[in-house]
Amino acid sequence: MDKNYWIERLKLEVHPEGGFYREVYRSADLVKTTPPKFNEQRPSSTSIYYLLSSETKAFCHKIKSDEAWYYHVGSPVTLFYIDQQSVFNVKVLGPGDGQDLFIVIPQNCWFGARVLEPDSFALVSCMVSPGFEFSDLEMADRNELIDTFPQHKESILKFTLMDNL
Repeated sequence: MDKNYWIERLKLEVHPEGGFYREVYRSADLVKTTPPKFNEQRPSSTSIYYLLSSETKAFCHKIKSDEAWYYHVGSPVTLFYIDQQSVFNVKVLGPGDGQDLFIVIPQNCWFGARVLEPDSFALVSCMVSPGFEFSDLEMADRNELIDTFPQHKESILKFTLMDNL
């Protein structure tokens, strides 16, 4: 089963960050956050299938909610993020030793993902709470990230690609 099998079977579409996705859950329960972080009520959670391949560019972005990643099949995925204390974190989502099947990216952290193995793919699920809206998505500018976090310049250069920012 290659990436095309999963794209077809799960009816995935191109995602603006790169890769392919399909929303599979949007809670009917609406929540208000305190203090208000959104201009409106949100679903309590949303969930997608997300498929990345080794050809997928490593888009760096942030959203206003926590995002939980669940590994399903394929290559391990490197998740990188800069947390609220300006620490650069690297975690690996996958089934192997030193890898996790579940990783949470905290809200408002710049982050991205890359498939580890060449010529491969990874199928994961991402659950966002409070629920995701595309209006929450903020794409990174590589040079602004380096200006904001000069202590992480080498890591930012390693994990972000110039032609996708």
